[in-house]
Amino acid sequence: MDEGSAWPRRPPSCPHSRRAGPARHDDGERTTAYRALDPLPCARCTRVINEGDLFSRHALSNLRGKGLGVTPRPLCGRCRPLRLEGDEDEEQHEG
Repeated sequence: MDEGSAWPRRPPSCPHSRRAGPARHDDGERTTAYRALDPLPCARCTRVINEGDLFSRHALSNLRGKGLGVTPRPLCGRCRPLRLEGDEDEEQHEG
């Protein structure tokens, strides 16, 4: 392939989150939890996910009619509650 046919690369940027580990939603569905490194808006309610907060990412089709397809977007703990797997303290607080 010649260079002219390659997809344009995104410029390097600082990460906005880091992977926190395996988690479960309140309905038992498995997911991956992320920890915000910067304030992020929730894709569903636009509430700010503060630095250090856990959140999950979900593919939201046609987000607000903007045709964004299935790009994973952050969802806050109010819109999609979750807890890290194996977090004994968290499990005790929920019961």
